[in-house]
Amino acid sequence: MSQITKQQRLIFILLLGLSMCLQPFTIDPYLASYPAIEKDFDVTSALIQFSMTGVTLGFAFGQIFAGTLSDAIGRRRPMLFAIALYALAALGMLWATNIETFITLRTLMAIGASAAGVLANAVVRDLYSGLPMMKMLSRVFLVQGLSPILGPIVGAWLSQMVLWREVFGIFAGFGSGVALLAVFFLKETLHEDDRKASAFAGMGKRFAAVLRDRIYIGLLIVSVAQTVSLFAYLNIVPFLFRDSGYGLSVDDFGFWFSFNSLMSVIGVQIGARLGARFKTQWVLVVVVATAAVAGLTLAGLGSVAAPFAMAEVAFALLILCFGATIPMIQTLALTPHGHEAGTAASLLGVSNFLITSLVSPLYTVVPLDSPVGLGLVMGGAYLVGLFSLLFVVRPKSVPDLAG
Repeated sequence: MSQITKQQRLIFILLLGLSMCLQPFTIDPYLASYPAIEKDFDVTSALIQFSMTGVTLGFAFGQIFAGTLSDAIGRRRPMLFAIALYALAALGMLWATNIETFITLRTLMAIGASAAGVLANAVVRDLYSGLPMMKMLSRVFLVQGLSPILGPIVGAWLSQMVLWREVFGIFAGFGSGVALLAVFFLKETLHEDDRKASAFAGMGKRFAAVLRDRIYIGLLIVSVAQTVSLFAYLNIVPFLFRDSGYGLSVDDFGFWFSFNSLMSVIGVQIGARLGARFKTQWVLVVVVATAAVAGLTLAGLGSVAAPFAMAEVAFALLILCFGATIPMIQTLALTPHGHEAGTAASLLGVSNFLITSLVSPLYTVVPLDSPVGLGLVMGGAYLVGLFSLLFVVRPKSVPDLAG
């Protein structure tokens, strides 16, 4: 475990949090611009939604290579490359003239953003394990949590002030700023003695070592299920809230989407604190079960055409639960795998986004005029996660986290 000073810890919290911001900044600020992008490229809303498939594939590939590579050469150099890739791809959107270029650049943004995110998790695991790791993650997510809150609000405001391409240009500037901070302040946390001899030659063995852990596999299934649920929300809500569903204005959409994102930030802090106070694995069971009930309740509200205010309660609870699971899943999954933290973190991430990309065509057939279909998808995904917790992870068999 690497040692850092109190001042370095504060710098790391800020830098790692900003690095994790790149992932939501690949999605959230542009949701309000979807209708404008659709009109500009003269394509269907389904094709704009399909661009999210490129994003999820980019998230998957960025994580698998970044994690395994960093186990061999350290965290710093891959992190610098990942942040720079995000910034350059976002900048390229200023000259995107067709949907093919748009999808390609969004995919490259996603590769850079996801690589930065998985490397940030690996850095935290290099420094901490057990309950201290969960505490550190909760602080990092206080910074990262600003991105899904501010992203939709800023994106909605910018969509009325500038062209959608210029929104990408502004966030390219943000990525460039994070890259500069990393150049000056990111300390290497993986000691040379702890590195793997080869980046990719032993990758299969490292993956096999992680995949022999039944508890890790069960937690991976939970993580995938909640990611499928989240991306159903991200794909469908911009149309459900604005167009044929609830008919919200751009400003109202930005407010409520950001409010739900705030619930995620609050959820991270609640999950970290409850997970530290009680047995983490059992807290996770309660949270996932609550999310499953909230999703099915949302479907029921849609079936009786309940007003937006009632549906929003269910949406907020779902996103709150999503946030609450993050520090618990990451800590329970990565703590036993300190010697292959990058590989374990990348496998968790790549599974989330690769499987989500495979099921993403399902999102395009979910009705956009009612939350029934979305509620069934989100609630059903969390039911899968709950079954995995109970019958694969088996909470009684999970060792308690050390303080």
